[in-house]
Amino acid sequence: MLVNNKIAYIFTSYNTPYLYDKKLSFFKKIKLKFKKEKVLENIKDENFLSFINYSEKYSQKKIFPFLLNNENKDEFIDSIEKFNADIFYVFSTYPQMNSKTFEISNFFKHHFPSETIDKLFWVKSYFSSSIYINSLVKKIRKIILKNKLNEKNLKLIFLAEKDPFNNLYNFESKVTSQNIIKYFPYSEGETIFYDEKNIKKILEKENNKNTIFIQISSILEDKLIVENFDNKPFYYITSLIEDSFFIRSIFNIIEEKNFITNEMLNIF
Repeated sequence: MLVNNKIAYIFTSYNTPYLYDKKLSFFKKIKLKFKKEKVLENIKDENFLSFINYSEKYSQKKIFPFLLNNENKDEFIDSIEKFNADIFYVFSTYPQMNSKTFEISNFFKHHFPSETIDKLFWVKSYFSSSIYINSLVKKIRKIILKNKLNEKNLKLIFLAEKDPFNNLYNFESKVTSQNIIKYFPYSEGETIFYDEKNIKKILEKENNKNTIFIQISSILEDKLIVENFDNKPFYYITSLIEDSFFIRSIFNIIEEKNFITNEMLNIF
């Protein structure tokens, strides 16, 4: 006889530009919603917190947010243990198999007992998911229509955060780009791996109003891109946070039940 399992979600990310105050506990920071002085002016509400808050509207199960680059993790660990779900589905904000995902899974391995680790099932990278691809394609088409851009004179640049020691991530990033560009057969496409050292050179090289930059290595805003791309003569897509179709569809991606265990991630 099959039993109804108690299921919860863990949504993970590595970093966010909004968590600065080290004096606050993890969950107090989560509850603040970042209406503070150090929030970048142009980011609005597109951040990890609004992502979690928005996701909770479409979920009938408990969601636990987890940021690795945060010093106060004890409350998160305690809350997971106290909730005592039968299964935790772990969803990463990184569509490809990013090295940051390995770091998060490694943290879980060293901070949870084996009984809890056995309950963690990660959603495998969704770099080629039709839901993810179509969400970005719709945003690109919206920019094209709104600004009356000619697709024959358009360049799409797919920005992936540099991850030099992870060939699988590099491959999956290129596949994401290929799956998007096929919807725009008359436009030119290129995948560029960026970091703090080369991002300004990328902008100087591609200083063209008929260029659309699409961030593909995260569904969240990237502080580095936002700070450098603001007030430039081209268009960029850096987040799916405000995309209600994508947020609702995250649970469809999870329900596909294409999972990998926490231990399997640690093999990489």
